[in-house]
Amino acid sequence: MTRSAVDRIKGKWRITEVEGLESPDINQDELAHFEFLDDGIGGFCFGGLDADVDYLAGEHQRKPAVEFTWEGALFSRELCGRGHAITDGKNHMTGQIWIHMGEHLFFKATRWGRWLYDERMKKQKSEQP
Repeated sequence: MTRSAVDRIKGKWRITEVEGLESPDINQDELAHFEFLDDGIGGFCFGGLDADVDYLAGEHQRKPAVEFTWEGALFSRELCGRGHAITDGKNHMTGQIWIHMGEHLFFKATRWGRWLYDERMKKQKSEQP
């Protein structure tokens, strides 16, 4: 795991889309997000699924990327799986999450601070006459 790859992945990412889920469903228990910590661990939650993550950061096609395994629960049902994501090198991430012996989901995420800024700008624009 290269230091620069970890630095470009680590932090909190707001999950903005999950294929097949509407926005209210994504944010069922709390705002949907990934969090990658310094030591190769982290977590995510969306749509009632809350999971711990073990990840490895690197590069794919010269862009920061992450591969991970996860273990968690969806409404008290234990689940596990794997996933991967690639970033644009700045504030946006796309990837897939596989549920072991189940389906796989495509997702999009935005770095947490960038998402907050974008939401503030949308609100200001909607309030203008």
